[in-house]
Amino acid sequence: MKLLIFKVSDHRDSRLTQSTWEAVIADAQNGVAPEQQMANISAIVSALASHFFPSEAAFPRDIITLMLEKLALENRHVVSQGWTPRTLATGGVPYGSIFDAFQNLYES
Repeated sequence: MKLLIFKVSDHRDSRLTQSTWEAVIADAQNGVAPEQQMANISAIVSALASHFFPSEAAFPRDIITLMLEKLALENRHVVSQGWTPRTLATGGVPYGSIFDAFQNLYES
């Protein structure tokens, strides 16, 4: 619900948006094995991307990419290489936008 409010109002508070996404990801991780956690996260992020991308207010691509990539590295024994871009692309994020997000991560 918060993400919808961010999108409709075009409210841009990066800390609030990031904490909302952290809560979404934490909810997907509760009480399940790591393999299922990563599958849950991928499914939820893909579904939300299809609804909220390209709204930077609700779907801050660079922040989400960083969060997903950190999770992928922490769970590299569970997910294959390319998990983050596949998750984003499944949600309809264009490959060029995904590339830009990774380039921004590399340059920061």
